[in-house]
Amino acid sequence: MSAQLRSLVRREAAVAAREESVGLREDVSNDRERHRAAAGDQAPIMSEREIAVTVREETVRLREEALGALKLKKLILLTPYDQDTNDHEIDYLKQIGIAVVHDVALALPGSDDYLAQLPERWVELAVGHARDDADGYFLSCTNTTQIEAIEPIERRLGKPVVNSNQAVLWACMKRLRPKLGGAEPAPGLGRLVAGSL
Repeated sequence: MSAQLRSLVRREAAVAAREESVGLREDVSNDRERHRAAAGDQAPIMSEREIAVTVREETVRLREEALGALKLKKLILLTPYDQDTNDHEIDYLKQIGIAVVHDVALALPGSDDYLAQLPERWVELAVGHARDDADGYFLSCTNTTQIEAIEPIERRLGKPVVNSNQAVLWACMKRLRPKLGGAEPAPGLGRLVAGSL
């Protein structure tokens, strides 16, 4: 991954952290010392904030991997974020070769409001903003019910859908497939999961 792309991923992760109101404690030095003592001071322990940033960076990377697996190049972006955050997301997607042909920013005030949106709301938004020039939909945010809307959107519109949580689950299942044996993925996770495991 190039330095420029790494910088974009970090910026994207920082925006996700801010927008999703994670509320992590700023000062974790006491926890860090407690964990170091428990680990016998054998390895450096990451702070909660460092872990959260790492998780967000990995989520951004796995979303990109999922979009690539479906060969999606022209998307409709649906988020609970404000327009400034959507614009940042659009810029990031453009940097990785994906065009957003239409976006919807709900501008919800915080994570409780994100979670209050029922899956049906995401389906209605996708159907209401469907466009022929898009080859898929990207429902961006990990703190929502969007994952439950994936299959209904795909069924109604006939195009693939990627969601942040789904992308992480897909990537984990893909990497663990040899250890999972014949275990089937949970239903309802869309073409990404059904078609590439």
